[in-house]
Amino acid sequence: MDATSWGNELVTYLQHGGVVFQAAYDNWDATDASPAGQFASGGYAPFVPGPNDNLSTTLGQLVVPNSPILKGLGTFPNDDNTTDALAPGATLLAKWADGRDAIAVKGRVVSTTASADLTNVDTDDASLARLAVNTAMFFRIPDTKIVKAAISSPKRRASFKFTSLGIAKSFQCALGKARKTAAFKACHSRKTYKNLKPGKYVFEVRAVGNGGTDPTPAKKSFPIKP
Repeated sequence: MDATSWGNELVTYLQHGGVVFQAAYDNWDATDASPAGQFASGGYAPFVPGPNDNLSTTLGQLVVPNSPILKGLGTFPNDDNTTDALAPGATLLAKWADGRDAIAVKGRVVSTTASADLTNVDTDDASLARLAVNTAMFFRIPDTKIVKAAISSPKRRASFKFTSLGIAKSFQCALGKARKTAAFKACHSRKTYKNLKPGKYVFEVRAVGNGGTDPTPAKKSFPIKP
């Protein structure tokens, strides 16, 4: 596949909810080395392609140390890499120990200037693989789980604790009478409802992540007795 078709296919994939993880030679400025077409013209890449200087280095400054994309990375030794500038609108997450840009994100594209074909693969600490896994988890649509429900008819009260499987930026809750649809509103765990009238209720909660909103909210039906 030529570089233009490659870039066009990537954009189609991204527009349908896909995630792209790039390694060094997707960021090389050699002819046809990096995706062109709509990917290039639309500015999807986190880095501006540069030369493959192949300098021996390790992971240095974590510019965004709390980013889940960087979680659990080791020293990330590599000597097969490109030297790239950060693209407009991208967020630099980490630098190499020699000061060059190492990892960045823009939209649904995460990129590292280290090659996937590391020359010291037998001795590296699997940081590249961890970075790829973190990227997938970061953009995963989270699943939602209710971990505790406390219902008290005498107190006319219901309380719920919940969590997400996958990274959640926020949660949305809804409480409605049975067979009636209720609107979702922003909420936090724990969510407590007071002064409930007698009847049958359905509590729903859904996690919202970088990949989207859980399409199957967690549910709990319960009665408040007279």
